[in-house]
Amino acid sequence: MGVLEHFVIIVSILCLILQSVNGNLNQPTALIRSIHSGVVLYKNFSSTGHSNSPDTSDRLNYVTFKRNNNKTTNDAEQDTPQYKFECSATYPIEWIYQGEGLPLVVSYSRRLLNNLSDFDNPEKYNFLATLLVPHNEMATGEYICQSIHDPHLLFVSTFVFLQGEKYFIIDTPVPTGVFQSFNKVNNDSIEPAHYLFFHLKENSTRIHVVEHESSGIETWVTLPCIGSTFPYPGNIELYKVLQNTTLALQNISESTIFNPFLGFRLKLSDPWGSYVCKSKESNT
Repeated sequence: MGVLEHFVIIVSILCLILQSVNGNLNQPTALIRSIHSGVVLYKNFSSTGHSNSPDTSDRLNYVTFKRNNNKTTNDAEQDTPQYKFECSATYPIEWIYQGEGLPLVVSYSRRLLNNLSDFDNPEKYNFLATLLVPHNEMATGEYICQSIHDPHLLFVSTFVFLQGEKYFIIDTPVPTGVFQSFNKVNNDSIEPAHYLFFHLKENSTRIHVVEHESSGIETWVTLPCIGSTFPYPGNIELYKVLQNTTLALQNISESTIFNPFLGFRLKLSDPWGSYVCKSKESNT
């Protein structure tokens, strides 16, 4: 590492320390624009919480981009829109993705200074972080712009739904017998892409135990039935697969909670077994 790189790091740290002492730290400012047109598409980022926390995820802001949101007749590239996530702050920042998808993105950061005469003054620096995101349902998830040094206090985020060919953003094929049972019981003709299959075994990472002083130990299961568009009420159903592929619809209750950013959360005494999520919505 060269002398200049060392200096940049020292300046960044000094910038954060000085602003903390002076109480001038503000949350980052973020927006999403179309790469092709440069038009700002969304800027309602907030700092209320994160999608992986049941206590705060219901307060998340979100936006849905459809496949033809920005399509123009004169631009063939708009068949596959791309987005530029831009974030700025007076301290070092970075973009973080949080979700069940697998976004293929390009990221880079810059440090800006308006006047060279302020080169030695860390309070005059601005920091930019940029993320380039192609339109794909696998990129659906929460996007967080956060401080590198204090990410828990200095951040803004939003949940981005990117409508794709598949409704669900992960792919877990339903066994043939279970799929046939769905069509038989529900008189359905829905394509297999509208189903998700989960088989929970002991020590599964989707099982977590919560201990309460009043009610004791509770076992919760999280099934990430997350779509690439924000679901309307009742669009996603959850079934438990019983013996001989018999299906049991799990009704929404205090022990079966649906959150569009997390999926289904179940409080069960016996969580082991197989479950299927079903979407009644078409992504065409």
